[in-house]
Formats: sequence, C-alpha cells, structure tokens
Amino acid sequence: ARRPYIAGGFVWTGFDYRGEPTPFNRWPSISSHFGIMDTCGFPKDNYYYYRAQWREEPLLHLLPHWNWRQGEKIDVWCHTNLDSVELLLNGRSLGRRKVPRYGHAEWQVKYEPGVVEARGYREGKLVLTARRETTGAPAGIVLEPDRESLRADGMDLSVVAVKIVDQQGRTVPTADNEVAFAVQGPG
Repeated sequence: ARRPYIAGGFVWTGFDYRGEPTPFNRWPSISSHFGIMDTCGFPKDNYYYYRAQWREEPLLHLLPHWNWRQGEKIDVWCHTNLDSVELLLNGRSLGRRKVPRYGHAEWQVKYEPGVVEARGYREGKLVLTARRETTGAPAGIVLEPDRESLRADGMDLSVVAVKIVDQQGRTVPTADNEVAFAVQGPG
C-alpha cells in the first residue's frame, strides 16, 4: 500500500480448505487452517485486519474473547483503521495507544471477569466502541440460518450457525458442547 506501483495484496488462503491439514497434520485434522475465513465463510480475527487496511469506513475489532482463568495474562489486540484506541477493563482505563498504519494496537492484560472495552478515536473524537464480556456457563443452543426460506429445488442450501449461549443469551466462546442434528421431512 505504500508503493504506488503495487495494486494490492495476495493471500494464498482466503478460506480454510479441505486438504493440506496444517498446522495440525495428524488425524482427525483434514483441513488447512490458515484462511482469513473458516470453511463455513465465517470471518476470523485477521479478516478485520485486512478490512481495516483496505476500507475507508471506520472499523474497530477487539480480540480475543473474555473468558479466561483469573490472573492469566492475555494479549489483547485491536484491528482498526482509526487513529488511536483506549482499552478499558471493567471501566478502568488501561491506556490509549496510537495505531500504526498497517499495524494494530496491543496491550497485555491481567484477566479479571467482567468487560474489556475498546474505544476508537479519529482526530480526537470517539468513533466506535467494541467490547468483550465474560459469559456464564452454557445454558442453551441458538440456531441462526443465513436465510428464511429455500427454493426447494434440490440445489439451494442454507448455512446455519450454531451458538451455545449462557442464561443471558450471550455466545459462550469457550463452549465445547457436542451438538447432534436430525432432519425429518423433506429437508
């Protein structure tokens, strides 16, 4: 992007794909995990890095989730195209960082349950906020189809996101519950 004679970038694996199982090269791994999106087309964290670098609209993506062990040190990142980001933990400021062009903002944070929040600024004005919240134990399943109806032509399909949620309906990022599906009727 700094060189006027280069039109853009190339990423070998935009999507994870079956075959070349890396970095996990033993069974049961069957896919490459280096894509910007997973095999279902859901964006991974680095998707937002590229989006921030190549789009003008303001973007602020905070990572990772906020379910850890008490006192564990966590690297907290923000992918953004804003000038600076302030990070707060349970309402306490952990500092404001300038964001280098083609880079990200980063803090090392000692985990405590609650809320980690990023506030993104452009020209000194608050533009966007992003937050991650500690969730409770898994308590339910939410299914989110990408469309409300199908053409029923034998060729159409719908991707259904499965979320394990806590009592308050928040997605539990560390849930590892097994979910089984059974289809009845013409599905």
